[in-house]
Amino acid sequence: MRHLKRTNKWTLAFIIFLMSVAFINLVFINSLFQGVIETDHRQLISTTTGNIMLSPREEGALFGGVEDAVAKISRVEGITGVSDQIVLPAVIEREESRKNIEVWAVNPSREKRVTVIHEKVISGYYFRRDNEPGILIGKRIAYDEKPGGRSLIVKESKSVALQIAGESIELPVLGVFETLSDYADSRAYLPRSVIEDMFPEYRDKATRIIIKAAKRGGEEELVKKLKNTGLPGKFVTWQEASERSESLTESFVTINALLTSVGFMIAAVTIFIIMYVDITHKRLEIGILRALGIKSHIIATTFVLQTIVYSLFGVMVGAGLFFGIIMPYFRWKPFIIPIGDVKLAVVPADFISRAVAVVLVAIASGLIPAIISLRKRILDEILGR
Repeated sequence: MRHLKRTNKWTLAFIIFLMSVAFINLVFINSLFQGVIETDHRQLISTTTGNIMLSPREEGALFGGVEDAVAKISRVEGITGVSDQIVLPAVIEREESRKNIEVWAVNPSREKRVTVIHEKVISGYYFRRDNEPGILIGKRIAYDEKPGGRSLIVKESKSVALQIAGESIELPVLGVFETLSDYADSRAYLPRSVIEDMFPEYRDKATRIIIKAAKRGGEEELVKKLKNTGLPGKFVTWQEASERSESLTESFVTINALLTSVGFMIAAVTIFIIMYVDITHKRLEIGILRALGIKSHIIATTFVLQTIVYSLFGVMVGAGLFFGIIMPYFRWKPFIIPIGDVKLAVVPADFISRAVAVVLVAIASGLIPAIISLRKRILDEILGR
């Protein structure tokens, strides 16, 4: 502590600030990638699969007895919403514009309890009645990419022609939604009643049922409960349904590991330079202490303790700046990327492990210049040679 008391206060503050920046760099990179992964998972659950998806065992098959299935699922503890869906390929046309899309025929009131589509309407409105004739379209359908900007091809209250399985129907556009998920924003929603009127064979049938749980995590236990209801079909959790998410996660884990390694190297070099400069300025003091008979390992321990103090204060200041300024700022102004609005996400175990790692790196980086200095002859230390 005597060494620290004799250190210039501004120098000490600058050293701690550098340590805090090195720590923030490590934590920020990890929390950003965690935020991207969390956003991708949240988008998948809230717009496409729910927490659990029930699909027919055979590809392309349909469920029968949908109303009975929805009633059974709804009675399972831990389930907060169930939506039966009919997913069909279609062609949407207006004037000279034509696009191949997917239409999702749903019960609008049930869909509201499972997905967030009704919250993402940016123009027009969501279905006001379960049997309201009309179509709700994603922004990627509503806008056509053209050189020089975007041209609106569909507006709410305008009608569009929809071709499904050789049948054609004209429907008013009730609204346009935008979730920032490319997959979700490339589909259109219809009430089930429209499809059932066009194709009576779809009555009380669905291509899949998506299920919302009261909380994320523990889906495997819910699947066991759902299987006990005797419902036919294949239960798939959102984790199992997301090959894209797994690929994204693996990619970001690799990038995160690489950048973390670079971050630790930067932290190590920063601490090494700080301690090397500090020890160089105290060579006379070190030489005198050794001449008085102070053991070299005691002097080395003093400098190691000094680096520990620097690193601990650096971690505390860095944590304060991160949680007090950086996290709130990015909650207010998140990163906007194609999969959604990304906010920083902190995993407590990762945060603690990085804090401990910074201290350990500091110890190693502080010990090396101390050992180098103590291997010199006492007279060279005193004379500064």
